[in-house]
Formats: sequence, C-alpha cells, structure tokens
Amino acid sequence: MRRSLTGFAAGVLLAHGQPVAPFTAVIVGVAGAILLAWRPWRFAGALAIGAAWGWLAIAAALPDRPSECPAPVALAAHVTGLPERQGPTVSFEGTLAADAACGLKRGDRVRLSWMHAGQPVLRPGQQWALTARIRASRATANPHVFDYERWLTRQRIIATGYVVAGQLAVDTRHPVDDLRLRLRERIASLELAHGGMILALATGDGALLSPAAWARLRDTATVHLFVISGLHIGMFAALGMALGNLLGRATPLTRRFRARGFAAGFAIGSALAYATLAGWTLPVTRAATMAAIAALAVSVGRRLAPSTGLVTALALVLAIDPMAPLDTGFWLSFLAVGALVAFFAPRTSDVGRSPLPRGGSGRRRRWTARVGAIVLAQVVVSVAFAPAVARSSAMSIRWRRWSTSRSFRSSPWPRHRCAPAVPCCCRGCQRLGNRCSPPLTSLWGSSSGSWSSRPRRHRSPLTRGRPHSPPPRRWPSHSSCRCLGPAAPPSPPPPSW
Repeated sequence: MRRSLTGFAAGVLLAHGQPVAPFTAVIVGVAGAILLAWRPWRFAGALAIGAAWGWLAIAAALPDRPSECPAPVALAAHVTGLPERQGPTVSFEGTLAADAACGLKRGDRVRLSWMHAGQPVLRPGQQWALTARIRASRATANPHVFDYERWLTRQRIIATGYVVAGQLAVDTRHPVDDLRLRLRERIASLELAHGGMILALATGDGALLSPAAWARLRDTATVHLFVISGLHIGMFAALGMALGNLLGRATPLTRRFRARGFAAGFAIGSALAYATLAGWTLPVTRAATMAAIAALAVSVGRRLAPSTGLVTALALVLAIDPMAPLDTGFWLSFLAVGALVAFFAPRTSDVGRSPLPRGGSGRRRRWTARVGAIVLAQVVVSVAFAPAVARSSAMSIRWRRWSTSRSFRSSPWPRHRCAPAVPCCCRGCQRLGNRCSPPLTSLWGSSSGSWSSRPRRHRSPLTRGRPHSPPPRRWPSHSSCRCLGPAAPPSPPPPSW
C-alpha cells in the first residue's frame, strides 16, 4: 500500500515537469489502471495514474485566459474567502455566477480590488453585481522576486482587475468564512496592542498585522510562527483524544475498546474543527490528515509507521489538490516532516527497552533527553533546509548587489566612480579622472544608461513599456573590464509607473 501511494505522489510531482495533452493523459491513466492488476507492476501503475491525474488537473487549471477588455465589464460574482483591506482599498476573490463578456465563464475565479471612500463591507458568500475593468492574470518576469503569476495560477485565478461600481444582489453568507471574518472584526474592535499577532497565532490570519510588523518578522526569520501546522493540530487532537477517552471510560455502557474508539472520534473531530477554523491551508491539510490517520490507527489498535502516515498524507493532499506543488509551503511542510521522520523514526525503536532509574537522577536524565531531542530536531530541520536557504540567500545578496550598483551608477556623486559598487575589477585603471566599469552594453544595454529588456513570458498591456532589467548572474572577470573616460553626467532615469 505504501509503495502504491508513493508511486501516485511521485507521478503527480512528475506531471509538473512536463505537461501533456489531456488525451495522452487519459491513455496513460488507463494503462496505469491495467498495470495495477499485477502485483509487481503496482508501483508503475500508481505512477502512471498519478501522472495522468496531475496532467488533467494542470489542463483544467489553465483555461483560456480572457481577452483584453477595453471597456468595463458587468459581473455577477460571489465573494469567496476573506477580503483583505489595506487603507481604503479592499481586495477580494470572487467566483462568477454567470457568463460575462471577454470570454469569462460561470465558475471562473477573479481577483478584484475596490477602492472607494464609501465602500460597503464585503462578507464571504455575498453575491454582488459589479462593473469592473478586467485583464488577464499575467505578471512581469522580474528575477528573484515573488512570482505573482505563479501564485495566481496556484489559486486558479484567470483574471484580475478593479471595481468601478457595484451593488449587493443577494445577501447570503458562507458560515465558516463569515465566522472567521467576525472573529477578525471582534479582535480588531478590542484595539489590543498585539491583537494582530494574537489573531495570527490563533488562526493564521495575518490581516491585522501592520507592514512594519511583517518586515520585523521577515528580518528576524520568525514568519513561520504564524503558520498553522502540525503543532497546533496535534495539540487539539491530543486534547480531543484525552477528553474522548475520559468520557468513554466514564460512561458505564461503554467497554474498554469502545472508549478507545470514542477517544479517536473526539481527536479527529477536534483536529478537523480547528483545521476548518484555520482555513484549510496546505500545512493545515497535511497536519490534519496525519492526525486523522494516527487516530484511526489507535482506534483499531494498530501501530502505524510514521513514514506510512507521511506518505498517505502526501498522496491525499496531491489527490485533492494536484496544483499544490506550485506552493512553496507544500515543499517546506513535507520536507521538514520528512527530515524529522527519516532521522528520528529509526532511533525510536529502542525506546522503553532500557528504562531510566527512578528518583532524582532518572528525572534529570529524562528532562535532559527531552530538551536534547528538541534541540536535535531544530538541528535536523536546519541541515535539511540548508541548501534552499543558501540558494535563497545567494540570490538575495546578488539582487541587493545589483540594486546597489544601479543606484550608485545613477548618482551624480562622486564624479569619478567605479561601477558597479563592488571592488573594482580592473587593474591599472584606478587613476583619478577615470572610472572602472564592466562593459555596460552587456549589463545595462549601453553606456548611456538605457536599459535592456529580457523577454518576458507574458506582456500585459498595462505593463508594456516598463523598464525591466535583470541582474547579471555573475560579475565579469578582470579581463572583461575596460577603462572609460571621465564620468559623464548621469542620464535621466527611465520612466516609471
């Protein structure tokens, strides 16, 4: 069973590497279903079924994008999720309730912004009759920055825009999302000093955190504390299991094995209830699935290997949402848990065989072992993510270096300067009145300061003509430098929006 689940998950992941046509995906899926009949070929069959499922999901998540709409479009949309407010602007996602112009169809997801002084409060589940300007969900291809277009594809949003006018058509409410929104409004009305952090720690909703707070969290690398994951779900599942076990044993009509099933039911219910309140994000889905599998194993009296629970959760998440690999949280969540399972699972087989002595010495040894396990878990996760962190840090340093050099180059002081703002790569060109620079034609287009544009994957009409220049992958060597004359006055900056 574990091999088949591993093959299915691997197939979905491989589908993101090379998408194919839906007809080919159906043929591969049928072939995989046939291979499942033979035991030696079950892994290959599950792999083929997973790849077919991923290909079909990718084809469904990438529909025809709407055409350019020069005029406002009338939309009938249901508000989905929680609206986000930034000053006078409210951003929200909507699902179209009817077909609209410019190729929009019923069921398509759009992301809209509404900026108006008297803008009414949007509630999840409401249907609005809107007049909006729509454009295809495309973005620029700037390197080393947030890939907005990939995020839109992950959310299955095919168009973005802003609302010109609108009125409420049907005042319906989504029970769960409306409860989360009322919880946010309740905490905001209390005007607590750290109300935003309380809401983020409790439900993962960071809407009340200020930009300064987000910047502080990024600088201190503590953003992960506000991600609802296994710790939160595990605490609620353990609390539900303890309560269910107590109630099951206290009831005279239940026997011992029934109390165990009663406790497992309470544990699963508590985990699912908190996951619903947290919004069923990807780490929440993974943690709730693993908690439910562990509770079911306890209810039937079987010991479940941690790797089996992890693989089952991975396959279930990919079966529900095959586009999950586009989310960075997918890789962070499963890789972290996988590293912990791979390191600690082989070392827990001898636990309990050599009990510690009772008394003060044994108690100290037990506490030392627990603290050591916590520290060791942090070390394991840090080592597992070291390559990704090093790559991210290198890209960040390279981006900052390029930004610094560009600012230094456009500054009129000092008159005799060396660009880029790194140790001068030329030897013998450091004379007063000269400057040392790599060939500007290869970095910025020409020595006069014009910028060159890298071919983008998509060009939106609203972003065409913007200055766009990627940083170089590495700085030229000494042999590629050349000596230039005295520094000329800087050219005017390119136009910006």
